[in-house]
Amino acid sequence: MNSGKTRCGQKLVVLRLQIRDRVACLASVLGSTAPMQLAKIAFVDVAPDLSSLAREEREAIMRCIKAADWITQIYLRQISPDNPKLYDQLRSRQDQEGRDLFKYLELNGGPWDQFNDDQPFIENAGVRPAGAGLYPPDLTEREWRTWLQAHPDDQRAFESQCTVISRHEGRLVPTPYNEAYSEFLRPAASELQGAARLLEPGPLKTFLQLRADALLSNEYWKSDLAWVDTDGRPFEVTLGPYEIYIDRLFGLKAAFEAFVGLPDREATEYLRSFARHATTFNESLADRFHYRPQGPAISLEVVKEVYRGGEAAFGSQFIAYNLPNDKQFQMLKGSKNVLSRTLMEAKFSKLGAPVAERVLNSEGLGQYTFQSRLLYVLAHELAHGLGPGVVESGGRGVGLNVLLRDLYSPIEEVKANALGAMFLEHLVEMRQLELDDIVGCMASELVAFLLDFRTGYTGAHSLASVIQYNCLRSNGCVRFNPGNGTFDVDAEGCFEAMRSLSDECLTIQSAGDYDEARRFVRRWNRAPLEVDGVLAAVADVPFEVHPVYRLERHLEQ
Repeated sequence: MNSGKTRCGQKLVVLRLQIRDRVACLASVLGSTAPMQLAKIAFVDVAPDLSSLAREEREAIMRCIKAADWITQIYLRQISPDNPKLYDQLRSRQDQEGRDLFKYLELNGGPWDQFNDDQPFIENAGVRPAGAGLYPPDLTEREWRTWLQAHPDDQRAFESQCTVISRHEGRLVPTPYNEAYSEFLRPAASELQGAARLLEPGPLKTFLQLRADALLSNEYWKSDLAWVDTDGRPFEVTLGPYEIYIDRLFGLKAAFEAFVGLPDREATEYLRSFARHATTFNESLADRFHYRPQGPAISLEVVKEVYRGGEAAFGSQFIAYNLPNDKQFQMLKGSKNVLSRTLMEAKFSKLGAPVAERVLNSEGLGQYTFQSRLLYVLAHELAHGLGPGVVESGGRGVGLNVLLRDLYSPIEEVKANALGAMFLEHLVEMRQLELDDIVGCMASELVAFLLDFRTGYTGAHSLASVIQYNCLRSNGCVRFNPGNGTFDVDAEGCFEAMRSLSDECLTIQSAGDYDEARRFVRRWNRAPLEVDGVLAAVADVPFEVHPVYRLERHLEQ
């Protein structure tokens, strides 16, 4: 997932101590109180135009929005079981501080500031648990490993993306999501079933029916197959447990999220012309790195936003995603990419462009365009579906997230960016793009790194940005000019450095080697010293864009 936003465990915390100390020193720049942080958010009204939909289709999309709200209730409990009580306490306060805290709580989905390195902004919240609300808060890696060694039959349920681990009478117990969150999944499934009944036969109707069943059974494979086959008509619905970013303990458990959008046909057809070349590109990589390439489906939709729920509605707002993340699924079927034109344009104009004007030299600024950003986001998301996904270990195929644990997400984000750069070069070689079309992509990525750094250095995307930035600086293709506070970007050198990074990530993933992954992260995970002044120079630029959905007139119909 791209945050523009995808969002690592106990061992990684040790690697980040230096960076955490520097983040604390930057408190005066980043701001730490709710009112100050609220001023850093650019709220953008999103008023979806549903006039292209028939009456039954409009009713169906509104039922999907109601399902998304139930998904939000699950996500809040996945972040912290204390969230419902905290929401009730702050919602009842009438003083200005209480209203500010409640609004900021609604932006973050919990008492930890996603725009300031997950620092607690509510008294007595404490440090964010690495396992969120998905494990006992005092669970250690040692206890986890010891339990699985003594109870090998529990391994499948423990490593499932869709179980909550709790402790009962001294035992670790896995509970399937459909049981743990049944009071919210039942009404969500009912809304999806109601939406399906309103639609004509087609891929979306089939998906909604199967996804409703999956919410109640905890078996998502068939509905994922159906979702990849949807084509955005009459509208796009993504809903279920997908990303594992909130699990910084073991990188296993998926958070619930929902997204609803309307198709942008012109932009979709334009980008599909490039996406078609991803399969042959992946096959050539598979020969080099000795893995089985993913299945044939690499579908793509560009959409205009209608609504978000669950993880998608909080913190840094993604601009695109590639799902499902299940690598075994990708090997057999493939994946689907969805890009939000609404948020991509909003982030480009309100965040990226103002930062670019201050940090890029004149040549880099001339290359920084929405087109270059759009191409790199496409390449990044497609690259998430490329490369190895399952590695033979102990006589069975094991997912990379299990083998690389807390380091899986940041390395996957580095791989997606680096391999995305290689894919853009491939498109030039295939004469689908001109070299001039992609030179601005590296300038757009540098701006994206700086935007990530402003909210801290510990999330998967921010850590990935640190790794890439340091690699590019070390190779001399990104140079900082202390005299005027701008950067020079050597696009050709950046593409060469990205090829090297891509090869290293693919080698680590092909072996499923945690120790090598740790050495890789340690080598590049150091605070970029020159960035402090740059962040101060762009302190007045909003940290994030947050959509405010205007659906009142549709609710009244």
